[in-house]
Amino acid sequence: MKRQLTFIFLLFISNTLLCQTNPNSFECRLNSDYQGFSKNEIIANVSKLNLENYRLQNERTKLFFDNGFEVTLFSANELVNLNLISSAASYQISFPKSYTLPTLSMYPDGRVTTIYKTVNRKFKKGL
Repeated sequence: MKRQLTFIFLLFISNTLLCQTNPNSFECRLNSDYQGFSKNEIIANVSKLNLENYRLQNERTKLFFDNGFEVTLFSANELVNLNLISSAASYQISFPKSYTLPTLSMYPDGRVTTIYKTVNRKFKKGL
């Protein structure tokens, strides 16, 4: 029983560690009129997130926060060159044409939410 609990605990810990973004895998830029979190607080809070789904194989991805700052995720190939990951093969090359990146929002307690914009498309009559 003790071994099973140890195994479950290790599995939980490893999953938690894998769901974080390495602080060396992105850069943060504050807008000129930004007032709020310090840059160190932003880096600490973003590092707790799993942003790997937004990372591309060969291109950097800019994520905009409605708080007045942006985070640029380095490409997977850049992470390979920095020895942060071993292979970029599992990352997608580009986003689908119809995909729009969300806007993110960081709350005072460090929580982050994503805001997706929906697009209303006019349907052709007679279909």
